[in-house]
Amino acid sequence: MLQATVERCPEGRWEMARAQPSAELGQLVVGYAGYAEATDLRIWRREVATLTVPLIISFGSAFSIRGMGGDPVQGERHGSFVAGLLPGCVDVASDGRARCVQVDLTPLGASRLLGMPMTEIAGQCVALDDLFDAELVQIRDRLAEAAGWPERLDLADRWVRQRVARTRPPSPAVVYAWQRLRDSDGRMAIGDLAREIGWSRKHLAHCFAAEIGGGPKLVARVLRFDLARRLAERSPARPDWADIAAEAGYSDQSHLVREFALMAGDTPTGYLARPPERLD
Repeated sequence: MLQATVERCPEGRWEMARAQPSAELGQLVVGYAGYAEATDLRIWRREVATLTVPLIISFGSAFSIRGMGGDPVQGERHGSFVAGLLPGCVDVASDGRARCVQVDLTPLGASRLLGMPMTEIAGQCVALDDLFDAELVQIRDRLAEAAGWPERLDLADRWVRQRVARTRPPSPAVVYAWQRLRDSDGRMAIGDLAREIGWSRKHLAHCFAAEIGGGPKLVARVLRFDLARRLAERSPARPDWADIAAEAGYSDQSHLVREFALMAGDTPTGYLARPPERLD
């Protein structure tokens, strides 16, 4: 069984369980989480741009999800859903009765687990019921009936392993391109990457997007944002944003500020100061 850690709020408002995937899923799954709330308050969280594809399997209340400016993302409420690659941020709210398992997938892992081109869910939150996959409904029921969080997360891991074992692996060239971009934190020139593979930029963009959910240029932008965010969070004192912009591959500080506005919904300084959740 997977080793799960369980953390509980002292006031009893929530509990969170986490576990790392089996070794053979290391390139496909980022991690597992189980989450339950017990409060009458509405809880809002800002989710910034990321290359993780979350698969939410809910057996509690639905979530409200809205894009920046208050616009709903594919409707206003979602129970079990998968969120495709989005080069922006969203606000997620629960009514205090959420209860779910979250499988955080890499884009390559999501492509294999769902068995579809990632372009079909890019920029969207798609209800699992809309995927017309009976197995997704069955695993939701099995997770709800499991004895506890460690058992649920172990069941999720076994299910992912069994399901991906029946699917075809991704294109080796796309895997190579994905890893090269990650290794460079998005700072590698796309033209150089295409030449290394021996493809045209157009062919690379098409094949890459089908497996990942966005082209190499978009993925590089999210990787640079993530690097800038991590550098800022690790700064022992007030971050030097000009230095961070240069190290993360931005043309200047104003470029970094524009990307934070899109991907975090805030200024760089505002992002660091923002609390992880807001209660209504």
